[in-house]
Amino acid sequence: LKVGHRRFVFEGCESGGHIGALGSLDLWTANLDELEAASRAGLSLEEVTVLFAGGIASSRGAAFVAGLVSDLPGLKIGLQMGTAYLATTEAVSTCAITPTYQRLTLESDRTVIIGRTVNTRARSAGSPMAATLIEREVERLKAGMPLRERKEHYEKDNLGALRLASKGCAIDPATATFDCPVFCELPPEEQEQRGLYLMGQVVSLLKTPETVEQLHNRIIEGGRTILEMNRAGAKEHILPVEELPRKESVVQMELEREPIAVVGIGLRFPGSDSPQTYWAQILEGRSGIVEVPHDRWENPDLYYDPDPKAPDKSYSRIGG
Repeated sequence: LKVGHRRFVFEGCESGGHIGALGSLDLWTANLDELEAASRAGLSLEEVTVLFAGGIASSRGAAFVAGLVSDLPGLKIGLQMGTAYLATTEAVSTCAITPTYQRLTLESDRTVIIGRTVNTRARSAGSPMAATLIEREVERLKAGMPLRERKEHYEKDNLGALRLASKGCAIDPATATFDCPVFCELPPEEQEQRGLYLMGQVVSLLKTPETVEQLHNRIIEGGRTILEMNRAGAKEHILPVEELPRKESVVQMELEREPIAVVGIGLRFPGSDSPQTYWAQILEGRSGIVEVPHDRWENPDLYYDPDPKAPDKSYSRIGG
């Protein structure tokens, strides 16, 4: 915002393909808080466009996004979906993906993340190829191979696996060394074994194929219906303040029967000595994670051992 950007895609890690570390709910709310603060400081939200992505494949998801932005008037918003289209009939009929890709999409109820150890996180179906990639990542990490080499091996391992998944074909080994290699179609069983099928976590919601038009109607119109019903229900249940029943006597009776008194609260804050200084530390972005001070561990040998298997010991010297 400070350098003039006004168009954004907020993509949570529930999405398929390459992902970041933050889930959609955390990412969306944090960024919307920033937009709200900028609006109070004078920014016109009519200048800003936001696409929400990562985990949207249902009418309830669309309604949720609409509810999130309902108090930010003027903000232009849209939904970016990827995985939901894998379940559309057109995805297969136009040869965008293979029937094998769609079958895995509809049958999957979970996904896995590959590339964690090489800082190239991506979400895919838990296929044999994905399992192989993860296994090789771990082996190289345990062997102490440098990050750069691990990245190179990782890229070579999955080279061509995305094309194989979406198009069902691979380079014919007999022509692999030629300037113009020939692609040959693989049977579905081999496609499933060798392909890398990127997809988001919303596959757990996708069970049957539908047309693109049906998908759009379900997401947008269904989301609008849910949002309007909730708004109407909320209005019906809001009572004027003067009509709210008074319950002082009931509360008093409950307090009299409860034999507990809160007489004080003691708190410890990492790197601070009071709630005020702790809050200032948060605002300044200072970490409270440090090596355990001597006043906490007068004799570190009583608590610390570098061996994680040592009983009744901590193998870490840091904390907050």
